[in-house]
Amino acid sequence: MPVRPHPRARRPVGALAAALLASALTGCGGDDPVVLDEEPVAAQPTEAPAVSDEQQLRDLVEAYDAALDEVQERGGDAAAFEGVLTADLAAEYSRNYTDNIYGNGMQMLGSWSFEVGDVEVDGDSATIEVCTDGTDVYVVPAGEGIGDGARNQGIAPQVLTAEQVDDGWLLAGAAAGGEACA
Repeated sequence: MPVRPHPRARRPVGALAAALLASALTGCGGDDPVVLDEEPVAAQPTEAPAVSDEQQLRDLVEAYDAALDEVQERGGDAAAFEGVLTADLAAEYSRNYTDNIYGNGMQMLGSWSFEVGDVEVDGDSATIEVCTDGTDVYVVPAGEGIGDGARNQGIAPQVLTAEQVDDGWLLAGAAAGGEACA
């Protein structure tokens, strides 16, 4: 049988709690009543913090990574670059995929990954140093898997350039270089 305290033993605690609550609500000396905010906190308007240009550019590199994977899965169809690359850069990538890989009976398998290094914003343009990891990416004959002797695309530093547009940023160029892999 559980042991329960006698009913009178609980009264002083309840009375003490009621007394403390009453004194807190009447204020600390003075006759001014306590005024509570009438609008609940959840209903008060709040502004979401603005996403910095640097964070938008880091997010753009993630979108670029995903778009590269999608283009590879689609056999070079560059539609996945919309909203990630400028039209000129998307057209250049499409030509490169067609001329150098898919148009030559080859395919690209695997996924790229990028580690973002320095990000520099200068008005409406930016540079992003990335370490491009293609150690899981292979160019192989179409219809074949990654076989013995297949060479991965390696690791290399790149400098991506971006242009600010109305609703964010687009990648406008990619060149070998930078120190992101150091």
